[in-house]
Amino acid sequence: MTNEPMPNQTPALCASCNSTLQGEYCHHCGEKRIEPGKDLSLLAFLNETI
Repeated sequence: MTNEPMPNQTPALCASCNSTLQGEYCHHCGEKRIEPGKDLSLLAFLNETI
């Protein structure tokens, strides 16, 4: 089994500049990749606030 993406999967795009994301941050504008189950929680918000 290989780690190659499936042909029908679309690559993740940056919410700010629409560049293809290849890691945790956009290589073009520096925007962090949002993980809905992790980054949009109240605990994550409070952690970033402090």
